[in-house]
Amino acid sequence: MKKTILLIAGGSNQVSLANEVITQGHDLYLVDPNSEAPCAKYSSIILKHDTRFYLDIIKEIEEKKLKIDGVISDQSDAALKTVSIIAEKLGLPYKNLTVINNSLNKATQFEILFKNKIKVPKTFKCPLGNEKLFLEAFEDKLLFDKKVYVLKPADSQGSKGVYIINSKKELEINLTKSFKESKIGLVILQEFIEGREYSIDGLISNGKFFPLVCASKFHYLSNQCIDERNTFINDIEKDVLIKLINETELAVRSLNFNETLIHAELILSDVEDKAFIIEISPRGGGGSISSKIVPHITNFNSNKFIINTSLGEPTRELPQENIIFEQKKYVIMRFLPEKTGDFSKISIDKPKYSNLIHLEIPKENFQGSKILDSRSRLGYWVIANTNIAQLLEDEKNMLKSLKFFK
Repeated sequence: MKKTILLIAGGSNQVSLANEVITQGHDLYLVDPNSEAPCAKYSSIILKHDTRFYLDIIKEIEEKKLKIDGVISDQSDAALKTVSIIAEKLGLPYKNLTVINNSLNKATQFEILFKNKIKVPKTFKCPLGNEKLFLEAFEDKLLFDKKVYVLKPADSQGSKGVYIINSKKELEINLTKSFKESKIGLVILQEFIEGREYSIDGLISNGKFFPLVCASKFHYLSNQCIDERNTFINDIEKDVLIKLINETELAVRSLNFNETLIHAELILSDVEDKAFIIEISPRGGGGSISSKIVPHITNFNSNKFIINTSLGEPTRELPQENIIFEQKKYVIMRFLPEKTGDFSKISIDKPKYSNLIHLEIPKENFQGSKILDSRSRLGYWVIANTNIAQLLEDEKNMLKSLKFFK
């Protein structure tokens, strides 16, 4: 039966989800401040609002007497709260708002995880206006001669306002910058965990946790907080993968996630050989992870899961158990290198052996900058193959072929 689905945010990461709505024979309404958003071509109605302003969205829905059967979004922390509030207001299936807020506020998230004995970095929090007291109170606790710290807003995403801190002076300088990216006026300072970083994507349905894919994450040399390369090539030792999965599942259950996709980022500590949760959210991984990479590797349609869940329909097509240990398809997601200056266009060769499953680069006349956060990255590509050697060869050749024209 044809339904009407309301999609919150119409950026490029949501195109696959919007297309799935249409493929299933449903009608799509879109909320996005930009009427030319990538998902706009799939929608029959566009509500032009900032996706955070749920009261304005609800008001227009009521004024126009729009009938909506489900509310969805993916790969965006910013949309989680709006989706939940609008769905509840309309009497539709929704995620518990307390659960959402506990995941969006990283300070609260880490407190819950710590109380449940889940490995998280040692964390200090500082409310806006308490900077002087914070610096004085923790002067003796912050051992800058022995440790490195990470400063971040408690409620931002995309590594906005995140800084590596090596000294008290750096902390003083960057506190104000970090606060600018916090809407709730709260920042946290965490001990930096030395080790290899990974991400786990999965879902939980009817209380059962399904880990789906695991990526090794590699960062820009100029910014150790922003990933430049994610590899899904099944090169992670089984005992390490089990540690990552177990810690993710413990976090999922501690935060009371259910009937949702999961994206978690973890670091395997070089010192303790244990997996630390860096952050976790009840949504799919960005950069096409949930919409394209997960379906390609596992054959599980995560977009369909999101839509069916929003409609309150039973999930009949769950993933195969332990599919994460039976990977036979391999993927590399690679962001464009750091380039500063003004450019007219970019060119890049297509892969010779692999499938190009996503390519997103500026079309013309753009400005490159230092990699300060995820917004600084110019674009990315995703390639896939059943042969790892060919996949790596294509990645290398595509990097060589990149040309930035002034």
